[in-house]
Amino acid sequence: MGTLGRDAVFWLFLVSAFTSLFWAGVIPVVGSVVFALLFFYHFLVERRQAIKKSRAKGLETVALVPLSPLIAWLYLLLAGGKKIARQKRAYEIHVPGYTGGAALERDLKLIYETFPRPAVYFWETSVPLPASVRQLIREMERSGRAYWVKGAFPVPKVFGKGYSRREKEHVRRGVMVLD
Repeated sequence: MGTLGRDAVFWLFLVSAFTSLFWAGVIPVVGSVVFALLFFYHFLVERRQAIKKSRAKGLETVALVPLSPLIAWLYLLLAGGKKIARQKRAYEIHVPGYTGGAALERDLKLIYETFPRPAVYFWETSVPLPASVRQLIREMERSGRAYWVKGAFPVPKVFGKGYSRREKEHVRRGVMVLD
């Protein structure tokens, strides 16, 4: 589901819960329960498994969260008109608790060189990317296989999960297709 899916599910839960207050019926209540379960699934299962599997594959600072084709399609739709081909495999790149250092560059190069292809990788971060990774993204952008733009994906963040005012100035989102 990834963080974009988590945020979308959170807002869908609020809408369905609010609807169930005014419209007596089974559908809004069931919708609220399903969205709540999906929201907590992200925290209790998905995120922990992603970090564990990423560490097992040799990644120190980066965690790869697998995305369903529907969520990957939603990411591509929110890409702002960028023409990126859909792929069967999709991952969201996370940098949980990043404190700096060369490990981020090593992890991103490891993903580029050894991870399964074809796949599409999404990210949204205020963490500055290493220069060699930015150069690789620019090269791939020229061939239409990547993009890297200023700003976050246009889905409101869950309360307490947004960016600080300082971080908002540096947030970038992007997509890279490895084929």
